[in-house]
Amino acid sequence: MSFKELFSLILHVISSWKVIVTFVAMIMIISFAKYVTVYTKKPGKDKKAKKAAVVKAPAPEGEAKSEEGTSSEA
Repeated sequence: MSFKELFSLILHVISSWKVIVTFVAMIMIISFAKYVTVYTKKPGKDKKAKKAAVVKAPAPEGEAKSEEGTSSEA
């Protein structure tokens, strides 16, 4: 088998749709496997910091009384 025939055979094998689809599938699987192995979750926030953010400060007394008086309609 001469070099010219060998080159022609290699070109036919590489241009085959089965080889191309297999190569693309392998690349996608390897990329996904690498993503799964490297993935790390972001560190969670401190529970005390979350709880402090949720709790609201009480409203001043003057504002609370004025809201009660305006909400009653006759």
